[in-house]
Amino acid sequence: MISAPRDAPRLSDERFGQMSVCICLLCRDVNNHDVGEHIVFVEDRKVTFTGFSADGAVSKHDILVQNWWVQYAGNDVDTAPLVIEAVRSKITGNEAPRLIGEALQEAWTQYRDKEIETRILRKHGYTFESFRDEGREKCGESVYDQLHDRIDAFKFSLEFMLAGFDSQGIAHLMAISRDGALSVYSELGFWAIGSGAHAALSSLSFHVEHNNLCSCCSCVHNAVYFGCEAKFMAETSNEVGKEATSVTVHEDNEEEPQSFFNSEVEEIKKRWLKYGAPKPSEKAMLEIHRLMEKAPSARFAEARAKHMQGPQKRRANQQGSKTKAGGKDKVTAL
Repeated sequence: MISAPRDAPRLSDERFGQMSVCICLLCRDVNNHDVGEHIVFVEDRKVTFTGFSADGAVSKHDILVQNWWVQYAGNDVDTAPLVIEAVRSKITGNEAPRLIGEALQEAWTQYRDKEIETRILRKHGYTFESFRDEGREKCGESVYDQLHDRIDAFKFSLEFMLAGFDSQGIAHLMAISRDGALSVYSELGFWAIGSGAHAALSSLSFHVEHNNLCSCCSCVHNAVYFGCEAKFMAETSNEVGKEATSVTVHEDNEEEPQSFFNSEVEEIKKRWLKYGAPKPSEKAMLEIHRLMEKAPSARFAEARAKHMQGPQKRRANQQGSKTKAGGKDKVTAL
């Protein structure tokens, strides 16, 4: 028996590129006017198929046009080079940053629509445009609704981060999410995409909140360190490659980007594990042990009594101060 012809297998059907994290930081060291702004890219290099994976196999960072670069992640990353090439044919890099971001968003949308057309509509004899314009009339209400539901449920899991320098040498950062929304993170100064993004953003946000990292005052080597740490923290997820890490630093109108060899990143990781990685606090654990020696009700009663003593002590101190002040006045009068 001859089976019906099937579409050729696709890398995205094999869950290509699902396991990844891509991190970008902007560095504007305003305390050092002799040094221009920098863009730091950090990412893993793992690619995953159904049932197997390979670390160090792919790069998820590419030049878009002069002074602009992209990172990408998701199950559909085999489409990323096509999207990038489509954008290159439309822009020069001299456009306003927002226009460059919108060009990438438009190309993303076009290839998303092509995927919908290939996977859902073509077998019914429609293109994306013809289904939109004539589908309801030609295929009937029921079939139209079914196809429309499948289109709504379709997930094009390709994410982009876009970073570059404008004509003034100012660094910009944008991202396109899996739903095609364009977001600007230039003021924030960092972002991450991919399945390890949550852990990476948590690490970076912690350092921003504690004033360890600032896009306007951190020097570039500090930004590289925090970017690497964010990637190392994201490795706690099984969906992020651990064996190979790509680190690249770009500056405006550069002759050659600053890149780190994997062996150099491994040395950074060893030092981070020894000196910088989160470690348990024995003092905090002893305090937890002390607290747990008493029941919550007893600790609540102690805390309430301590709270009530506070106003009494303040009143007593105020009364004592008035008494002393009155004594001094009497001495002065004599």
